Amino acid sequence: MGKSTKDHRDHFYRQGKQEGYRARSAYKLLQLDAHYNLFGLVGNALAHQIGDTPNALCEILGEEIGCAVYAAMVRDANRPGYVIDLCAAPGSWSQVLSRALGDTGTCIVAVDLQAMAPLQGVTQIVGDITTDKTVNAIEQAFCKAQYGSTFQLADLIVCDGAPDVTGIQPLDEYVQSQLLMAAFSMALRMLRDRGTFLAKVFVHKDGDAARLLLAQLRRFFAQYV
Repeated sequence: MGKSTKDHRDHFYRQGKQEGYRARSAYKLLQLDAHYNLFGLVGNALAHQIGDTPNALCEILGEEIGCAVYAAMVRDANRPGYVIDLCAAPGSWSQVLSRALGDTGTCIVAVDLQAMAPLQGVTQIVGDITTDKTVNAIEQAFCKAQYGSTFQLADLIVCDGAPDVTGIQPLDEYVQSQLLMAAFSMALRMLRDRGTFLAKVFVHKDGDAARLLLAQLRRFFAQYV
């Protein structure tokens, strides 16, 4: 009689396979968007429901309040037009971005040292995020999306990159903090004013590298979570 095996893989792994995601990390980005509305989908849906004018809200709330509420909804509904996914392989976050924004004209650029299978609506760059060559390649991709017009900075930069972990937590925290710093250096060059930067960080309970880096990064953003 053969041995029975137990599937230790978690719910998100199995769900990801069913829904065609390359890794379960896709659900981290989906959950973050659900909480922070990174892609502007909620605002766009609400704005679509009330139409292109604030008349419906004005009838309910009065002209002054209705117009103010509508203006806030439209402002918050703006989807990112230019997005960079750093350390993108195997491509699960790029998949989420493509599915959410690919039909809206958004330019999505995925960058990694490793090549990954193509994704519809995503421009892939194989390169080192710390080099000028990679930055120039992203700029060219953005310009191409604008049909050669003035270069635009990114509205959203995401990075789910992590080093190969050793199990030595202080060391892993330090190496990952260096990767985060490289991603942040890219953001300093490529992120527009009031743009959004989303990245993963390891924080070890007895380590100081990540906490020090986070304290430094917060100085560059009006809001942080």
